[in-house]
Amino acid sequence: MVEFPKTNVLFRHQPGSDERIYGDSNVNFYAQSILRRLDNSKLRKYIRAVEGKNEVGLWSEGLPYNDWTIKFTDIMHSEGLEVCGLNFPTGNPSEFWLWKDYIECIKKLDYVGLHEYGDWKLFPDLNWSTLRYKRVYGGTIDTVVGKPYFDGLTHILGYSPKLMLTEIGIDSLNKDGSHSGWKKFNQPSQYVNDLISLDKRYSVDDYVEAAFIFLCDYSDPQWESFDIGNLSALSSYIYQSNNIVPSKINTNGSMNKMKTNFDLWHEETGRNGLPEFIDHLKAIHANYLDPYSEGWPPINSVRTNSRITIINQIRNNLDELEKLL
Repeated sequence: MVEFPKTNVLFRHQPGSDERIYGDSNVNFYAQSILRRLDNSKLRKYIRAVEGKNEVGLWSEGLPYNDWTIKFTDIMHSEGLEVCGLNFPTGNPSEFWLWKDYIECIKKLDYVGLHEYGDWKLFPDLNWSTLRYKRVYGGTIDTVVGKPYFDGLTHILGYSPKLMLTEIGIDSLNKDGSHSGWKKFNQPSQYVNDLISLDKRYSVDDYVEAAFIFLCDYSDPQWESFDIGNLSALSSYIYQSNNIVPSKINTNGSMNKMKTNFDLWHEETGRNGLPEFIDHLKAIHANYLDPYSEGWPPINSVRTNSRITIINQIRNNLDELEKLL
């Protein structure tokens, strides 16, 4: 069994509803959809908080989104879950004074969520993208008249609400509407060094609870240029800065090899025959169009919204099977 004693998961689930629809029926649908997923997930014990809607932040959304977030947070709190809310896209709300529409829901939230991307490098424009949160919390100055026109969350609330930067990295919008990540603009060593520098700037503010780099080992090819899965220097920095020694241990605490999916299937089902394991793989293959189908591996315990993810899981199992045979 592989243990992750210091792992905390921020759970994001978008149930397919229009992100700009509000009201009691929508918030209940959204909340219940998340709770159903969590009830079926073995990750529940690791989950620290759940997100609400993702990347809403238009001029007209303030008060309806504020009210929606309050209701969503109340439901999640009644289930014993913390909430990371708002999760605005980079540079939003576009005017700092619009934050005043969200003060009441921020008082309820456990964490404010923000996305902060650089366009082609991490530190191009502190006003719009990376580290913009410092102005959200600390306030801004109107350069024309020299007076503050937004006092900042810390001044307005009398405290600094905890912040999670729920997406960070490099995201450049191409002319065709697609997105390009760090690989288009940076060498791996440069990107890692910039991320480490950014982390040190986060550490100055004790209200910054976490930052999530977009993204790691995701199956959708449109995000391949964002993938940090092979940046070993970054992994080492994260382990060292959190005093984590990555290890593979069994339930007795002794060192052990990483268990195969066959091993896990055996522990999960109590079965041991390779023919039965093959039958499970065939069942998954037959149902691969359904991302929430039952079987092994436990597909419904992770976020899977594309055929590619499931097919890769099947392929990995077959590779293991070949070795066992």
